[in-house]
Amino acid sequence: MLVRDGCGTVRIGAHQYLISRDSLVLAMPNTPHHQMTDNSIEKFVCMFDMGLVEPLLSRDQVRGHLRQLGSRYPAAVELTPSDALDAESMFEWLCIEHSRTRLGRGTVVAGVLGHLMVQLLRQSTVSVSSAASEPVEEFRDDFERVVAHLHEHFTEPINRRSVARSLGMRPEYVSRAFGRVNGGESFAGYLTSLRLGHAAELLQSTILSANEIARLSGFHSYRTFARAFRSRHGLSPSAFRKATAAA
Repeated sequence: MLVRDGCGTVRIGAHQYLISRDSLVLAMPNTPHHQMTDNSIEKFVCMFDMGLVEPLLSRDQVRGHLRQLGSRYPAAVELTPSDALDAESMFEWLCIEHSRTRLGRGTVVAGVLGHLMVQLLRQSTVSVSSAASEPVEEFRDDFERVVAHLHEHFTEPINRRSVARSLGMRPEYVSRAFGRVNGGESFAGYLTSLRLGHAAELLQSTILSANEIARLSGFHSYRTFARAFRSRHGLSPSAFRKATAAA
């Protein structure tokens, strides 16, 4: 999302961001997001399947950084005026490409979306690196392997030990990699965030029961799910579903 005019706030996962003209925002899959404002905001919004840009994301560690939006990196940034003009042109180009059936449309759209995500990441990572030193590089590749595994299997009954065994690592090393690379967020915290994000999406987009959603999101019991969900969102799953449906 690119804000063209107006101001307000947006909540992505567990974080709330102030947004105004020239704000660029990206909510990753399975991350609940909700705009909260009484003001009228003029904006460009694009929803897309990450599979469209997946072939581009393995280059330059882009995929690993994107998975850390909302945890290590902010998911909303303020662009410079010149970068905002570039971003606005790209959104307008996306609108044109989407409205026509032309040769190579998918390739063009994927390239433009990739450019926008890199633009957001560059600003987002700069804001973090100015406040803290870069993580130890020796852990980065293994950390990204663990994160990729979690994104593929978080709905399954996995834990730190089983993931470490699948990837040929020691459980202690997995914890250490998270501590050094992911801004102190623990393995368990990251896994719970993925599961809660998925559950929130299902609560908003399906009529499945909360018990079924807990199971499909990887929680071994409804009690564990409900406790974690209330701790994160301040609402029970059923109250969250009613609140988001009324918004």
